[in-house]
Amino acid sequence: MVIGLSNMEGFLLVLGSSLLALAASSLVWRRGIARAFSAVNPLARYVKVPRKRDALRIVILGLKLSAAVLLALYAAQPLVIEEREVERLINVSGVVDVGRLVGTPLVMALDVSGSMLFESKLDIARDAVRNLTTSIPKGYKVGYVAFSDVVRMVVPPTANRSRVLEALNSTSGGGGTLYGPMFRAVESLLKPYMDSNVTGHVILLSDGAPSDRDFWPLVRLLARRGVAVHAVYVGRDESGLRTLRSITNVTGGMLVVSEPSQLLDALSSVRRQLEDWRVDTQIVARVTARVEVSRPLDMPFLQLAVLLFVAAWAITAYKYRTLL
Repeated sequence: MVIGLSNMEGFLLVLGSSLLALAASSLVWRRGIARAFSAVNPLARYVKVPRKRDALRIVILGLKLSAAVLLALYAAQPLVIEEREVERLINVSGVVDVGRLVGTPLVMALDVSGSMLFESKLDIARDAVRNLTTSIPKGYKVGYVAFSDVVRMVVPPTANRSRVLEALNSTSGGGGTLYGPMFRAVESLLKPYMDSNVTGHVILLSDGAPSDRDFWPLVRLLARRGVAVHAVYVGRDESGLRTLRSITNVTGGMLVVSEPSQLLDALSSVRRQLEDWRVDTQIVARVTARVEVSRPLDMPFLQLAVLLFVAAWAITAYKYRTLL
């Protein structure tokens, strides 16, 4: 806490005027009025009489000087300046251009189960994902998850597209289809981004219905954290199509149904939509700032002190017959 003066000119003016008045009153009384109206014995100047220093006069003089200072402070309008921590909520809502966000993660989840080996679907899918990896906008960090009934390959979101391409080339197929392990891997990869309120995307390419059902809590978690799951379906099973449609509906993603031979065009259409992707977002941030708050100093004691000092001045003048 700091006490400041808002009117320094007033302080100096009142203090100077008060001190000048004290000095002038003493000078006028002693040199003028007191000498003119006092009777002095002519022999008094030849008689040395020890003068007693009156302690009360010194005390009263000190009180008068204090009154002058307090009057000057009162005229200066002192302020109490305090530094406080203030919390503010900043609520921003609107439309965000996801393509312009720096480091937006995009995880490509590729189904490499045994059924993907038929009709060369896995080879076609690898070529399509490879083309998507090289053509996706630079503002995205691309990750990769290859899965069947287990997670076979994981590449965290990275700006180095070569790592994803190397993982694609070394991906092999086989096994059943389970979405649970895949979504757990995706959630683990995107968690640092979700904790930082960064929008993420998942492109799921699959050809069949999963054998498990315990992945739905993870799907709803991704939806709550703003991650959109887009799906490309290359199968003929209506059950698998219904599952992917439900996933995209829950997360707000896109669903594309394609023949294996048209996978390249299907993923290209997803890429084009991602380039123009917009999301409505609302950000609430709690900001703590240190601010200076000023308020007038409570000064009832000043008026009381001035009254006491004026009373002391009057009593002294009456007792000593002097203005000092």
